[in-house]
Amino acid sequence: MTTHSDLTTALERARRALAILEAQAAGYTALTIPAHLQLELEEKRREVADLEARTASPVTGGDRGPSAFDQRGPTAGTQTNIGGNVTGPVLSGNFGGPVAVGGGEAVDLRHSIGAVYKPAGPVEQHFGDRYEAVSLAEFLQQLAALRQAVAAAGLAPEVTESVTAGLRTAEKQARQSRPNAALLLHQLQSIAALLATADGVAGAVERLRPLAEQLVAWAQQLFR
Repeated sequence: MTTHSDLTTALERARRALAILEAQAAGYTALTIPAHLQLELEEKRREVADLEARTASPVTGGDRGPSAFDQRGPTAGTQTNIGGNVTGPVLSGNFGGPVAVGGGEAVDLRHSIGAVYKPAGPVEQHFGDRYEAVSLAEFLQQLAALRQAVAAAGLAPEVTESVTAGLRTAEKQARQSRPNAALLLHQLQSIAALLATADGVAGAVERLRPLAEQLVAWAQQLFR
């Protein structure tokens, strides 16, 4: 059975692969991008969208730990707990098909037993920050992809030179057996800040910024 953790892991890997593909595509325009790269981008975007939809769907069982709920003074029988601020009708019993309450939309409650609380609005769940470990090889590959994209982004010469030098320093440190984490992170943060205000080919700079920010996040995981 696929658990929520499995889906989250697959989603993180797909997002990393998509970020690398987008870094490669940033060096091209819509007219010059190779067909194979465009197809890979489209497929990976579909994969990410599918995984995001699946991870957003309810998951039964799996590896999530128990949640704490205040159940003092319940006003109904058996309770179904939903994290978040919940208001609305309470439905109780066994259901064989979709059920509508008060003229609202139908809710499929088949195989439900006990009380079901229907949220009156969106329910957001927060389980803290989840990080999928990134490898040094992936980090270096992202560095190389960003350096290639920067060279083709039409930035001012001094900006290109500064960013490229910073990426070289970051790569040199990353390959050390004992890298200077503070220096490496400083270089990447400076690059991200520089790209945040840089001008270049329309659309190219916008694609570079999230890639630089991703490198900062990965560096914080890898080099502590």
